[in-house]
Amino acid sequence: LGYFSCLAAAAGAEVFSIEMQRSLLPLIEENARFNGMDQVHVISAAVSDEVGFLSYHRRGQCPGKRVQESCAEGHTYINAVTLDSLFLDEKRPDVLKIDVEGFESKVLAGAKQLLSEVGPMLFLEIHPAKIEGYGFSLASIHDMLKDAGYTIQLLKHRIQEKQLFIQDRAAFCALTGNPMAVCTRE
Repeated sequence: LGYFSCLAAAAGAEVFSIEMQRSLLPLIEENARFNGMDQVHVISAAVSDEVGFLSYHRRGQCPGKRVQESCAEGHTYINAVTLDSLFLDEKRPDVLKIDVEGFESKVLAGAKQLLSEVGPMLFLEIHPAKIEGYGFSLASIHDMLKDAGYTIQLLKHRIQEKQLFIQDRAAFCALTGNPMAVCTRE
């Protein structure tokens, strides 16, 4: 855990690693400390479209989680932040790596100002099968990125194929698996 955070820190970046699952925080911090990465700052929060609170629960032993709008029995409350609330003051990121297990639309909705004004490069892991469970679609993600002026390129890192530029909405909406999209401003 914290692998990409340590890679970025090793390249000289100041890194803010945001993790909603409290049990993973010490593991990320220990990995950064073990690798001598003092510039990794771990933040305990969920990233969403509004500042406030969300709830989640783990399913079995899997670290995956399901974010809920309200807290039912067995769920845990977590502080929610937006990327706009975190990064529109002095700290303006050059790169964002987002892996939120289907919550991509909410995260991007909470970063509209950051995406349009700062335009950081995005590494966005997309989870098509989970997105609809939150009431969103691949089309909404595509539209948010395009509206902010981004070009979308897929890295086929899991099946060793060439990179694929997504030219139209229909191709984006047909994604399967959990591809990594690299999004840059046009």
